[in-house]
Amino acid sequence: MGMTITEKILARAAGKEKVRPAESYLAPCDFTLGDGDNSYDIIKGTWLLGTRIVDDELWKQVKAGELGAYSIGGTAIREEADEQGGGDE
Repeated sequence: MGMTITEKILARAAGKEKVRPAESYLAPCDFTLGDGDNSYDIIKGTWLLGTRIVDDELWKQVKAGELGAYSIGGTAIREEADEQGGGDE
């Protein structure tokens, strides 16, 4: 079976084909993910993507923060773009 589009995007970003999506979904309701200092309030409709990295060397790079555009438990805040399509300059 071939790779899904999500698998292809993740593999290209990682430079490897050893990343698999584990789950991808929109939060069905508000909830808290994690606990203590490592918790995040998730709002209904937030897109969540969990991945499985099956390459030990790649996993070491992720844990060391060496792999750009990939984080463990990352979050973002959406901001409206200006008319030219850019964000804050």
